[in-house]
Amino acid sequence: MSLQTIPIASIDDSYSCFRLISPAQISAMQQSLASSGQLHPVIVSQEGSAYRLIDGFKRFYAVRALRWENIDVRALEADHVTSKVMILVYNSHSGGLVNYEQASIVYSLSREHLLCQEEIARLVRRSISWVSRRISFIERLDETVQTHLRLGEITSTHDA
Repeated sequence: MSLQTIPIASIDDSYSCFRLISPAQISAMQQSLASSGQLHPVIVSQEGSAYRLIDGFKRFYAVRALRWENIDVRALEADHVTSKVMILVYNSHSGGLVNYEQASIVYSLSREHLLCQEEIARLVRRSISWVSRRISFIERLDETVQTHLRLGEITSTHDA
C-alpha cells in the first residue's frame, strides 16, 4: 500500500451505502481534524486512475466538510469484491461495523457479485452460518427500516 496525498474530489465514496455514519460523528471528527490535522490516512482501492474509499468514511466526510482540497490516503489495487471484503476485514476486530453494515456488504457480495455463501465465508474468514444469518437479516428487514437506518433517522440500536 502506497501513502499518497490526493485531491478529495478524486475519491468515489459509493461504498458509503454500506456504512451508517451520523452527523454527530462527522462533527466530532471535524473538530479533531481542525485541531490536530489528519493523523491517519483513509484507505482507498485503486483501479487504474480511479480511487474508491473503503475505510475512513468519517475522516473523509469531515475533511470534505472542512473544505480541504487534499487528503492523505493509503492506496491499494483491488477490485469491487476485494474492496468490499476489505471493509469487513478492516472492521472485524474493532467491532466497527454493526450487524446491518455487515449484512449489507455480505448481501451485496451474494446478489451483485453472485458469490455463493461458501465463497463469501472463505473470503471474509467467517463461517457459512455467519454469512447465512447476515443474508437472512437483510432479506427480512423491511425496506422502509433500511432507508431510515441509512438516512440516520433511526439507529441500529433504536428503541421503540
